[in-house]
Amino acid sequence: MGRKIIERDLPDLNTVFRAFKGFDDEQNQTQLLGDMLKKLALDVQKDEPRPFYSLRQIAQFFDVPYATVARVYKRLHEEGILIRLRGSVTLVQPKKAQPRKPVHGVVGVPIWLYGFVYFNDWRYFYFKLEEHLRRHGLVADFVFFNVDEASHPDLGERMLQHNLDYLVWFIPEPPSIPLMQRLDDGGVRVITLTPPRHQFPFYTYHLSWQQGFQQLLRTWAQEGVREVIVFHTAADLEYVPMLKELMRQQGIRTLYSDTILEPESVKPVLEDHPQAAVMLLDVHRSERLTVLTDLPAVLRRRKSAVCNLLDLDKVTLKGIKVDTVMMDWDAVAKRISDDIVSGRIYQTREPVTLEAVFLRNVNAGSLGAEM
Repeated sequence: MGRKIIERDLPDLNTVFRAFKGFDDEQNQTQLLGDMLKKLALDVQKDEPRPFYSLRQIAQFFDVPYATVARVYKRLHEEGILIRLRGSVTLVQPKKAQPRKPVHGVVGVPIWLYGFVYFNDWRYFYFKLEEHLRRHGLVADFVFFNVDEASHPDLGERMLQHNLDYLVWFIPEPPSIPLMQRLDDGGVRVITLTPPRHQFPFYTYHLSWQQGFQQLLRTWAQEGVREVIVFHTAADLEYVPMLKELMRQQGIRTLYSDTILEPESVKPVLEDHPQAAVMLLDVHRSERLTVLTDLPAVLRRRKSAVCNLLDLDKVTLKGIKVDTVMMDWDAVAKRISDDIVSGRIYQTREPVTLEAVFLRNVNAGSLGAEM
């Protein structure tokens, strides 16, 4: 009889450790790996034991010896976090029985269905938001809608029927303001996350990439980059004037091109500028910049920067290093939940700016997808 297949419903390691770039030679790999896996195991605990990642999965992802992972698992077993079954699967110890905690409020989270299905970073944000709200005794109530429903009064009525205390809307469009105003008038505290170009009459977090781009371009200029090809789509045109000014300040010549959506037109652009760095300006993900079939080769040969996850098989991206300017969605989700609990959202309606984070030499495989 063949070995029984173990069902694991754990989050993808590429998503959990998206900023991991490898251990330095001088670092204590066993200690660091143990701390990282301990936190992860505690985060995924449930009321019942659940299968944990196999030793092979951890060894391959972190590029460490199998024996190192075995020592870490032994330590976590001794600490009562993991259950090691000889010749079988490793389990996460269940949570200890605790008194039922009271619910402190219901947070409605309207979700555009298309974005939830196709954009990994959106899903990651929503899952992290639910996690941080739950830790504060708040319930996240996901309300899915299609694009033609985003400003329809029926969506507002649907959400009012959920008896919400708060509403957190990720990147709403201005036509939805009357709907949100209806909820606000009904006693629901409305919170929005938007690009700086949008001004809403609610407690708003502005998602800004300016500081991250500034740090990236300053670093590139110091490293001798003199020319950058910026591939973008119509959805990200609003960032082009800002980038032009930032690059001018750093003495970097810039070529802007939306031809990446026409793969046959990309090759001449690259051939005409053989020394240029490449930036994939794909902040909003309305269209995919990864349609270029030779993109892994381009990223491998040139200094490159990306602003979002890549819709490419992570295997094809193995060994490629890129710079990134991306939102730390875990930190964003935590900030929102903390502000709700502390009451900060009632103190002002002045927008709060959350900046994207610049990271150097990120493993591109950690930004790819399982295919």
